[in-house]
Amino acid sequence: MKFKIYMYKFTGFIAALLSVPYFVSAQAFFYDFKSFVNALVYTFFNPLMSIITGLIFIYFFLGVAKYIWHAGDMAKRKEGYEMLIHGIIAIAVSMSIWGIIYFLLDSFGFYI
Repeated sequence: MKFKIYMYKFTGFIAALLSVPYFVSAQAFFYDFKSFVNALVYTFFNPLMSIITGLIFIYFFLGVAKYIWHAGDMAKRKEGYEMLIHGIIAIAVSMSIWGIIYFLLDSFGFYI
């Protein structure tokens, strides 16, 4: 129940944050679909993917550290190796998602 309340607060905060330029008449809110998509990508997608990719790199480097620090213990070393493999796969997937999104945006003329 608390999670639902926090999600409503978070959603309201994001909506208020996006509408600030409109209320102070700094710019038109969204004057067409292209500006809406560009604002969505710049406001949500880029920061979200940057945070996710950063967390993936941290996970990858923690796997490297675990692999090196526990060189004598084969079980811990295997855990570090699995973290390395999962990190490499996650980096490839996140970069692919980022590339596909930008390819689609560029193909349909949304990305400036």
